Amino acid sequence: MCIPSLTRTMVASLGLVLSLCACRVDAYVLAPGTEHGWVTIEEGNTSCPAQPAAFLYVAFQVPRSREACTSTATYDGWHFVRYYLTHDDGHSSRLKLDDMIHNPEFFAVGQMGTRCFFSGTHFFFGTAEELETTPPAAFSLEYKTSHHPECL
Repeated sequence: MCIPSLTRTMVASLGLVLSLCACRVDAYVLAPGTEHGWVTIEEGNTSCPAQPAAFLYVAFQVPRSREACTSTATYDGWHFVRYYLTHDDGHSSRLKLDDMIHNPEFFAVGQMGTRCFFSGTHFFFGTAEELETTPPAAFSLEYKTSHHPECL
């Protein structure tokens, strides 16, 4: 097959750009029957399993408890975030920001390098009317008591 030189140059340039791009998609997949409330994904916790190695797509499986953790550190490159709810029949539907997903953000509790430090991502799953005015679960005494007693 004969490819004109301009096309070969464009293909080579596109390949170079894609190989240099530190972009990936983080997908937060909620289990069937997940109740509305704050979702907490703790990252960099050595007592938790690692996420499978992935280059362009990482799926965080979130159980009905709305709490998940991984020993994999928080990704610091460019990324896109998607949210899904798995239904009882196994199919998933995408959840939209400002519709059923609110206030997604990175969090950190304590000071890095100290005995009490943990971090990750949290967001509220539910309607705007349900959005609680209480702090996300990671900041609560209950979460610290059950997951990080060293922080009490």
